[in-house]
Amino acid sequence: MYENGFGVTKDYEKALQWYRKAAEQNDPDAQAHLGVMYANGLGVTKDYEKALEWFRKAAEQNDPVAQINPGWMYQNGFGVTKDYDKALEWFRKATEQNEPLAQANLGVMYANGLGVTKDYQKALEWFYKAAEQNDPGAQNNLGWMNEKGFGVARDDGKALQWYRKAAAGGLARAENNVGIFYLKGLGTPRDRREAIRWFRQAAVHGNPDALRNLRSLGIKQ
Repeated sequence: MYENGFGVTKDYEKALQWYRKAAEQNDPDAQAHLGVMYANGLGVTKDYEKALEWFRKAAEQNDPVAQINPGWMYQNGFGVTKDYDKALEWFRKATEQNEPLAQANLGVMYANGLGVTKDYQKALEWFYKAAEQNDPGAQNNLGWMNEKGFGVARDDGKALQWYRKAAAGGLARAENNVGIFYLKGLGTPRDRREAIRWFRQAAVHGNPDALRNLRSLGIKQ
């Protein structure tokens, strides 16, 4: 409540106190929240090492969402030396419990050859698993793979379908992608008005590319 300001004034320090009390009683959700607060400097000085410490405590209790966090830190080198093998290890643990975000992250690793040989078919397999659970990031990535023809025959119509699904999940970059497809007439008749509508929606959701696209069309947000 204090972290998000639900029914009370937002107060990260109080949120931190409550999470710490619960975390010390080995509550994995509280431990994961403490990790998030240290990783983002909410109510405390940003400290990736402490964030990783709390993420590990939660992850070692077999919490699939918590297991993604150390994987994310090793993938990006936040507070640790970048280590794709360790990132893969944590993501795989979470996928064993059918966690969609971990499935999507594994797809990214295979699509880009991070810690593994680049393999678009395996990337597609993991993206499909996550997309079936309505993970918008995975749906957007499937749109990208269909747009570019990575591992599948290039198909703008299918790409647009996946971008629309991701946009329905509120993903700003997918909303921008839908706008681009309408602007260029990819997989759909060209429709400048509809493109502008999608760019505006993406811009409201904080996508900088959408703002640039609006400016290029002479549209003020």
